[in-house]
Amino acid sequence: MGREHIGDPILVHEFVNPVLVTDSYRIGLLPSTLRDTLFALYASPVRTVEYDGETTVCDSAAYSSVWSPSIDTLVIARSIKRLLPKLKNAKTGLEIGCGSGFLSQYTLAKTKLESMTINDINPLSIKCAKDNIADNRAFFYLGDGLKLLSGKKYDFIVCNPPYIPRPGENKTNPYEGVGILNYLVHEGHKHLNPGGLLLIGLSNLSEPIIFRQKPKIKWQTMQELSVPMKINNVYNNSDWMDYLIEKRSRSKRTQWLPVLAHHQNIPN
Repeated sequence: MGREHIGDPILVHEFVNPVLVTDSYRIGLLPSTLRDTLFALYASPVRTVEYDGETTVCDSAAYSSVWSPSIDTLVIARSIKRLLPKLKNAKTGLEIGCGSGFLSQYTLAKTKLESMTINDINPLSIKCAKDNIADNRAFFYLGDGLKLLSGKKYDFIVCNPPYIPRPGENKTNPYEGVGILNYLVHEGHKHLNPGGLLLIGLSNLSEPIIFRQKPKIKWQTMQELSVPMKINNVYNNSDWMDYLIEKRSRSKRTQWLPVLAHHQNIPN
């Protein structure tokens, strides 16, 4: 599915300072006619997300297993915007786990990168990203992002990985639980060129696991946002919820989403 649409967009309602892309609680507080209209619109499989002039279309009917841009995506995009001065000389970029491809799309639009490798292990994510990114600097790689990293270095690496730990997760599968996040926090700097930048999103729910061992490098918190715990799979699994509470989350119903940046020093 491409970017086809009928007519011009109509503003139905606007939330000030949103903390979720789809905030069912705040929608439910609206007058009944407006509330029901918004819920009906959100039932559409097509979602259009716009930030800072860049727009992504994600059709859940066509890309059934692809996460459309959510609040964590936009928090990372805002961090990229803040870091643009550090990317002015960057030439090569990589996104691991692209989902809809919005972060790569935003990066390409706002920088002068010569190439951006866009990776996901899900074929539908690669298709969705291709449908949204019309840029000859974009190169798509379907497969294991960690294998892609092997022996390579980039000027910019961005990743919004799975960050919710789960009991009994498969330790040999970095895409279940927080395996890929743990690798990037502790080893990701090895894949940066001098002056390179690594940007990742995570959750306070995973911090006790990820930072059990002190990282070898310095991380800077670029953004931090408190959001409701809006993950149906967790709410519907009491064992999983109890596990997260035991891991010292700040609240049963909220989580914090920090975005971490590491800037590789340029050797003298």
